[in-house]
Amino acid sequence: MQEVEDEIIVDSLNKEISNTFYEVYKTEEEIEVFLRPYIDNIIELKIGFHEILANAVEHGNDLDPDKSIKVKVIITKQSIKIIIEDQGVGFDWYDKLVKELDYNDSNERGRGIIIARKIYNKVEYNEQGNKVCLVKSRQN
Repeated sequence: MQEVEDEIIVDSLNKEISNTFYEVYKTEEEIEVFLRPYIDNIIELKIGFHEILANAVEHGNDLDPDKSIKVKVIITKQSIKIIIEDQGVGFDWYDKLVKELDYNDSNERGRGIIIARKIYNKVEYNEQGNKVCLVKSRQN
């Protein structure tokens, strides 16, 4: 997983947040304001970002308030990259990335990853499964 290849960085934001849903919502609002000058459909990005960040709190860090989450947003001329890293042990992400959403299964796990995959051009995990890079092209 490469965070930034040979692209020129236009702007960036780095945060480390407490592992609480309150911090998730605060961070979502801050990132929405940060991204507003760079992309039109911010609500769509926010939905995908929320799903992955909530997964980091609930599943990655097991709701442990003593853990934290690193969030990095990188704006390049070509794309917006959002990198989220939790302090968990990770998970086997491959099956979740290739899975399609079953609309008839209300108990299905992994919906957040599927939703993010529909919104972003790329969803890439590190091998361990505790760090994800969401990539959205700025070219339409």
